Amino acid sequence: MSSQDCVMTKNVSDEEDKTKINDGATLSKRARKTIKRVRNKKAQQKERYKEMKRQNKPTCRNSNPGFMDFSETEYYFENGLRKVYPYYYEFSCYAKGRWQGRTVLNVFESEFLQQTDEYYKNGIAAGQLQVNGRSVSTDYVLKNKDIMTHKTHRHENPVIGSPLEIICENEDVIVVNKPASIPVHPCGRYRYNSIYFILGKEHGLRNLRTAYRLDRMTSGVLILAKNAKTARKLLDDVSSRHVRKEYVCRVVGEFPEEEVVVDQPIGILSNKIGVHRVSPDGKPSKTTFIRLNYNGKSSVVKCIPHTGRTHQIRVHLQYLGHPIVNDHIYNSEAFGPNKGKGGDFEIPEDKLFEKIRSEHNIGLWVAEEDYADFHKRIAELKELKRSKSLSNDTFIVQNSAEMCDEEKIASQDRTEIVEPVSEGSENTECQDKTEDVASCTCDPTPEEEPKLKKQKVEEKDLAASGSTKSEEEMDSANVTTNSYESSVECSNTVTNKMPGFEWNNWFPDENCSDCRKRFIEPVPKFLIMYLHALKYKGSDWEYEAPMPDWARDDWVEPGD
Repeated sequence: MSSQDCVMTKNVSDEEDKTKINDGATLSKRARKTIKRVRNKKAQQKERYKEMKRQNKPTCRNSNPGFMDFSETEYYFENGLRKVYPYYYEFSCYAKGRWQGRTVLNVFESEFLQQTDEYYKNGIAAGQLQVNGRSVSTDYVLKNKDIMTHKTHRHENPVIGSPLEIICENEDVIVVNKPASIPVHPCGRYRYNSIYFILGKEHGLRNLRTAYRLDRMTSGVLILAKNAKTARKLLDDVSSRHVRKEYVCRVVGEFPEEEVVVDQPIGILSNKIGVHRVSPDGKPSKTTFIRLNYNGKSSVVKCIPHTGRTHQIRVHLQYLGHPIVNDHIYNSEAFGPNKGKGGDFEIPEDKLFEKIRSEHNIGLWVAEEDYADFHKRIAELKELKRSKSLSNDTFIVQNSAEMCDEEKIASQDRTEIVEPVSEGSENTECQDKTEDVASCTCDPTPEEEPKLKKQKVEEKDLAASGSTKSEEEMDSANVTTNSYESSVECSNTVTNKMPGFEWNNWFPDENCSDCRKRFIEPVPKFLIMYLHALKYKGSDWEYEAPMPDWARDDWVEPGD
C-alpha cells in the first residue's frame, strides 16, 4: 500500500475503520496496524487531557469552600436530643437546568417539600421568595442563571444528642464516628444540626471538605479533609475505587449463609423524595453481602459496596427481600405486600410516591397547632421592648435637663454614649429583636468562641511567646478530654457541655407558622437505622469505627 493510501486511512471515520478492520479482505495487515496505532495515540491523548483537567479542577466550584459563620444561633439539649433555637436565614441557589422554563411557584411546590403549597404562594406574594433579589409573581418563568432566594425564620429538626466521637485527628484530616440522624452537610431542615456545623461551632474547625457522604440515618466512619490537597487525594482514591469500604447492617429474616453478590443497576425513582430503585436503565452497581450472625429473627450482614450509588446497600437489600430492619423507606409496605422484593413494586409509581410522602408528612408531627408558650413569649417580648423603650427615653431626658452651658463639651461625649440607643443603632437593633427578630441581624446574646478553638489559639500564642500554661490553668479551662496538644494525636472520646433549654434565648417570630406549633419529639425508630460504616481503607490509610451494639449476636430488638 502506498503512503498516500495510509494517509487516507488515518482520516476515515471510526465507523468506517471498524467496517474495514472487520473485513480482512479490504485492508492489508500494514493498514490495520496503522489504524490501530492512530487509535491508541488518540486514546492516550484523551487520557492525558482528562488527567490534566482533573489535576486543575478544584474540589468544588466554590472559591471559598466550607462554612465560616456559626454565630446565628445556639444549641440546647433536651430529652436526649440536640436542638437548635430558631433563627433567621436566607436560602439562595441558582435555578437548576430542570427548573428552567417552569414557573417559580411550580418549582417551589414540586421540588421543596418542607412547606405547604399555600405557604409558597403567600411567600411569593409577600416578597419572602424572590428571584434575582426582587419580588416576582407566581407565574414568573425561570431562566438560566436566575438566583432564587427564600428568607425564612428557620426551624431545624432535632437529632440525637450524643457527642461526636473523634476517631482520629491530624493536620490533614479529622475522622469521626458519625451518629445516626445527623446529616454530613446542611440540607433540608438541617443546618446547624449537621456534622459540618457541629464541628465548626463546638470544635472551631472551619472549611472542612469531604470526599464522600453518608446518609443521614447511617452511622460510622466519616473522613473530613482540612485542606484542598488532602481532599483531592481522598476524592481521587474514592472516585477511582481504590478505597475498600465495609458496612454492617441488621436485616429482616434469615439471610443466606453463603456470600451473596448483587450487581443490579440502580436508578432514581423520585427526585422529590430522593428514593431509588433497581432499574434496567440505572447506573451499574455491585454489592457483596456476607452474613455475620442470626438471632432467630434478624441477621447481621457485612456489606462491601464496589460502587458508590445513592442508597446502594439499602436498595440491593430490598431487592433481595431482606431490607434493613428499621429502614422506614425501603422496608415499607408502600412498595406493596412484598416490599419491593425482586424490584416488583406491585403498584403504580405515582401512587407509590404519594404513599411514601404521606407516611412522612410533617403534619403528622404536630402536637399542638396553637402553642400556648408562643403567645406567652410574644407578649413578654413586647412588654420587654416597651419597658426598655420607656427607660431609654427617661434616661435621655434626665441627662438633657442636667446639662449646663459650662459642660457642653463634656455633654457631647455623654450624648455619643447615649446615641447608640437611638433609632437605627446597634443597641436598638438588639432591643427591637425582642419584638421582631426579622428586623434585626444581631444575636440575642454575644457569641462565644468554642473552648476547643480558644485552646488551640492560646496554645499557638503561647508557643510563639515561649511561655507555658500551668496545670491549674489548663484544668480551669474546662476543655474536653480529647487532646489537641499534638496535631497528629488520635482520641476516642469527646465530651461537650450540654446546656438545656433557656427561655430567654428563645426568640419566636410573630409571623412564623412553625413558631405557633408544638411538634412531637421523634421516636428512636425515626432517628436510628441499623446501617453502620465500619471501615474505610485506602492505599496508605485505614480508619475503623467500633461495632454498634445492635450488631451483637445476642442483641434483642427493644420491645420484644
